[in-house]
Amino acid sequence: MRSKKYETYIIAFNGGTIIECSSMKSIWEKWMPGESITFLYKFAMEHEIGIVTYEDENIITETPENEYVLEEQKINKMTIKKVDSFCDYVKFPVTKCLMVGDGDILENIETKLKEEVGQMLSIYRSAPYFLEIMPLNITKDGALSWLSAYSAKTEHSLRISGALFR
Repeated sequence: MRSKKYETYIIAFNGGTIIECSSMKSIWEKWMPGESITFLYKFAMEHEIGIVTYEDENIITETPENEYVLEEQKINKMTIKKVDSFCDYVKFPVTKCLMVGDGDILENIETKLKEEVGQMLSIYRSAPYFLEIMPLNITKDGALSWLSAYSAKTEHSLRISGALFR
């Protein structure tokens, strides 16, 4: 992905992070409010579902054997890192959390979660077994708009390729 001839960027976490490929450094990030991590973890435990976040090339979780965590690993080709305590470990800025579980359970709790924290977090299902949680108003098209202004190009002059699964 590194290219000196062309400016190349990665838009990760559905627009929550933009990485410049020549340096592999983040040039833009939007993080979740710090207090939201503990709330989301407790919410997931209360409803007996898994929760993950990401650090470098790792999926961070207490439940690496969870079938939906394994599906996330398969889709993103990342390493799963088991931690003893999600809340104690996740003391770094977070762009995205993912709650994972049976589709019927996630369907039942999605509305409740939106009622409780929807004013500060974006919450949506990307698959029946994935409930994505990110900072409010993070979108891929918003990231493209920011990138076009940053690189002094129009959105129409950017070449875009996307993820295979989502």
